[in-house]
Amino acid sequence: MKQPRYISQERRFVLYRELASFPLSFSEKDIALYTQHCRVDPRLAEVVTEHIRDFWWRYSPGVLNKALKKQPWPASIRPMLNQISEYCEGGEDLKAEFREWARKVCLGIGNVPPQLYFATVLFPRSETDDLEVTETLPSFSRVGYFARDLLFNKGLPKMLGRPDQEAGAILDAEALMKIKVMGEIRPMLLKMSLKEIEEKFQIDRTTASKLRGGKVEKIGLKRLFKIQERVGLSPDWGDFGV
Repeated sequence: MKQPRYISQERRFVLYRELASFPLSFSEKDIALYTQHCRVDPRLAEVVTEHIRDFWWRYSPGVLNKALKKQPWPASIRPMLNQISEYCEGGEDLKAEFREWARKVCLGIGNVPPQLYFATVLFPRSETDDLEVTETLPSFSRVGYFARDLLFNKGLPKMLGRPDQEAGAILDAEALMKIKVMGEIRPMLLKMSLKEIEEKFQIDRTTASKLRGGKVEKIGLKRLFKIQERVGLSPDWGDFGV
């Protein structure tokens, strides 16, 4: 059976911190891969679920859908989305927007044959595994998986994230401005090849790849404004004027 690209235990330990500390450094391709490894690492499952809860709005559902379909277990994200929708707080409009986003992410990704969500190396079958089946949560069983865990740290779902991040003030003003700019220019970038982006904006391939992947953590705001101007959009310099 096809397996996801290997991520070492040491790298997963680093991801626990990076997903929380550098939330703008990841692309849809990254998230699709990490959801696969959540099945062998419950702590990573918590961290990835909470990252999606807080930053779902900065990922293109269509791009994430395509990235998931290239993975061996694309449905592994569905219990995460179910739990965020069911347990996290948020206004009706926000939750409806999230559910529509999640629906697009999961287009064409069906249920799985009955199986445990968290992969186990225990043999013969343990009593704990039996409880995973008999006490499974609907958020898993609707997909075909069996598990009884809430995929949030300490089981606390908290608030559903949104672009302005009023709930929790997770990002500073500059980070929010970066995301705003990327939200305006990324639809155009996704239609272009890396070579076209390099030539049009006169940037190196690494930066072009980060732009196309939505990774804005280490790209300067002024540089993003200049790129925004080159695609014919008027930047809102606000408090970041030069």
